[in-house]
Amino acid sequence: MKQIKPKADVLIEVSYEIVAKLGGIHTVIKTKAPFMKDYYKDNYIVIGIYTKKDARKKFKRKEPNKELKNLFQKLKKEKINCHYGIWKAKSSPKAILIDISKLKRDRATKNEIYKDYWIDLSPRRLSKPKLYSDALIWSFATGKLLSEMVKLRQFKKKKVVVNIHEYMSGLTLLYLRKHKTNIPIVFTTHATVLGRAVTFGGVNLPKDMIIYKKKDKAQYKKVIDSYRYRVGQIIYDRHLYEKACAKKADVFTTVSETLSKEAAFVLDKPADIITPNGLDMVTPPSIEEQLAINYRAKKKVSKFLESYFHKFYQIKTDNSIFFYTAGRYEIITKGYDLLIESLGKLNLRLKKERCKNQVFVFLFIMTQKKRKVTDEVLEIVNSKSTKLTAKNPPNCLFKGKHDMIHFLLEKNKLLNRRCDKVKVLYYPAPVKRKDKLLSMHYKEAISAMDLGIFPSLYEPWGYTPLETAAMGTLAITTDIAGFGKFIQKRTDQRGTKGIAVLTTKAQTKDQMAQRLSNMMHEIVSMPKERRLEKRIEANKLSEVANWDDFSKEYIKAHNLAIEKHKSNKREKR
Repeated sequence: MKQIKPKADVLIEVSYEIVAKLGGIHTVIKTKAPFMKDYYKDNYIVIGIYTKKDARKKFKRKEPNKELKNLFQKLKKEKINCHYGIWKAKSSPKAILIDISKLKRDRATKNEIYKDYWIDLSPRRLSKPKLYSDALIWSFATGKLLSEMVKLRQFKKKKVVVNIHEYMSGLTLLYLRKHKTNIPIVFTTHATVLGRAVTFGGVNLPKDMIIYKKKDKAQYKKVIDSYRYRVGQIIYDRHLYEKACAKKADVFTTVSETLSKEAAFVLDKPADIITPNGLDMVTPPSIEEQLAINYRAKKKVSKFLESYFHKFYQIKTDNSIFFYTAGRYEIITKGYDLLIESLGKLNLRLKKERCKNQVFVFLFIMTQKKRKVTDEVLEIVNSKSTKLTAKNPPNCLFKGKHDMIHFLLEKNKLLNRRCDKVKVLYYPAPVKRKDKLLSMHYKEAISAMDLGIFPSLYEPWGYTPLETAAMGTLAITTDIAGFGKFIQKRTDQRGTKGIAVLTTKAQTKDQMAQRLSNMMHEIVSMPKERRLEKRIEANKLSEVANWDDFSKEYIKAHNLAIEKHKSNKREKR
């Protein structure tokens, strides 16, 4: 693709996840940053929130120039403390982190936010007061900073464009618009608040979206009103806030066509430009190197499994197959209920067929509360005793009450019995070298797997299957996921593929579970040499989703924002 030239001189990227990591947006901006710096050179700046913990690890302080230093001193009097330096990410972009520890205790600021934007920050109005209120106060402070920054001599005669990510940073946009700051703004959403919330509550969003296509306005209004009662007023208020951001931006972008259609439905605003998420494929390991990494990692996982199961019964991992899934603890939206039902079906089928292969499944599902490894599991893993116990190996390796994952495993009879061909280990904690179990980095653990399964029923893009394939591991996604739609258009999905797409259209949950079980069975039944071919295919397929190509869509969005902003200014004269 021909190189595109940016019309802006300066790009300022704003996100609550610039240095702090809450979810996938952090990875998006971090991997995209080197490409943005290629386009904007030293005029690429990121703005995020300051926390001591994250700054200590990922931020290097630098002395700002005199103009910025004076501005920071001025803002400090308003309880906004700015730190200047570089983000310790690839390409080391310039970064400003805003400390709001004093500002968030300031009642006058909360009153101003309520008076000007009708956003109530009182605890009674928030389901998660700390995260949401901190993000709003931080983005309000970012708006103040930017409105003053563009007046400085170093920016005054330059074309500046601001790219704001997600509603969590949206008050920056609303502040700049209210104060008529002359900056073209791109607003990028990675998921809609209302879409995610209603799907989490069991709504079939694609089915409801058909109403919008039919242009039945009365029925459409009725459906949206029903969502309000489903999700409650607090979530609905956030939806209205996000909707205002999408409409007030010069350019609105989403990370996939799927999300653009969703935004048209719930925000009444389709994307002006699609800005998909890529991977940094500049210096990937060769497929030979990647397969060698996979082999070594698989040996480590095999060793752990043998040490874990040895107190209950002996297992052989020579011909075993490793599956995994990973993501936030969202049972329906991430499709964990669908996956566990499919694994139950697979287990029954493999037992009936007397399959020689065993399947070990890791559920890397992150719960909100930190959980520690149980003493029982540590004793099992570290014990050298060969004395067997009559119990079955516990599904969960960590302390904590039985949750929905435990319930689903028990319901589908995935109990890690000797007779079971599918054995499941629930791992509700970060995979780390010091976790005393796998003792591996997350990416190393993924490399050990034969298949990653991500049957999401709400996934605007879906990084995980892309990351999985890039590491030479087979992946399954869905045609609801943005990445699934993307890969579906670029591959013939007949037969087993390195990245396979589970179809959901006109399918019941039970039909989807059966189809997913069949797809997994194909992998289990496949000769080892064939699986190796598919690993190579998955790795090659991942190359079509890279920042080298996708970063150009962001530049198009920035350029369009400059044109539209200029046009809007002329119209207002």
